[in-house]
Amino acid sequence: MGFCAFVWYEDGSQMAIEYLSAYLMEWSLSIDNIFVFILIFGFFKIKETSYARVLLIGILMAIVFRAIFITVGVALISQFGWILYIFGAILVYTGVKMFIVDQHEIQTGRELRIPLYAEVHAHFQSAERGQVHHQTQR
Repeated sequence: MGFCAFVWYEDGSQMAIEYLSAYLMEWSLSIDNIFVFILIFGFFKIKETSYARVLLIGILMAIVFRAIFITVGVALISQFGWILYIFGAILVYTGVKMFIVDQHEIQTGRELRIPLYAEVHAHFQSAERGQVHHQTQR
């Protein structure tokens, strides 16, 4: 709130109201993310003791992948301007598909778990028990 008062003093009431509105919107979205994290952790049966580590890995992966996708996207767009239409078509297709999908058709359960997840999950479970297995190539 102190920064909002500073913005009001420096730039007037309109900028302060815009700042406060954006701040409250971001705050509400961050609370929404907490519920999404809880649902995902519950689905994959992540132990509460592993929440911090899983969040850290997820945040770091999100930063790395975002940087990669932005870099590749900018390079593609600067080289091939028409590719924006393809990106737009993918977004429209995804939006329409999400809108018309029957919620009862969505599969839940073990069939959605990917094999890599099972392998990584087993590794972390054994590491928590102090059992570390290392396979060497021959």
